[in-house]
Amino acid sequence: MNRKTVGVLSTTFGVIAILSIFISWVNITPEAVVYTGWEIFQKGSTGFYEHDMPIYVMISGIVAAVLGPLEFYGKNLEKAFGLLILVCGVTIILYPAVFYYDNFVKDLLSQWSWIKIIETYEMLSGFILTEVSGILLAITGAIQIKKRKEDL
Repeated sequence: MNRKTVGVLSTTFGVIAILSIFISWVNITPEAVVYTGWEIFQKGSTGFYEHDMPIYVMISGIVAAVLGPLEFYGKNLEKAFGLLILVCGVTIILYPAVFYYDNFVKDLLSQWSWIKIIETYEMLSGFILTEVSGILLAITGAIQIKKRKEDL
């Protein structure tokens, strides 16, 4: 994968991660309440333990989106950019997972089954899109780190 492809992919997945914050994240089934990532941030401490998590996803998405265009002009920074892209991807993967665990699973795991938790707290397209963009960013960063000198 050449430098320009990595730049385009990094920018694309970073923008997708940013946009996914504004799409529906979780549906709390008994009350039929749907929250976007941005609403989770705005709610603050009213019911969510990890309410600042969407900001970390947004910052990581912005960093990845900015690294993309810089990838076109970078000289001898391929591995450093790859590492930064990988870190952004891992951050985008882990923060929503920690949010889901801390808010919905940890307290209920002893009382309910996984199936009941998944049915009650349904993850929607914004959450899934965030996770997918994080995974793809991590893969892009890992490929950038791993590539051989001949591929430059």
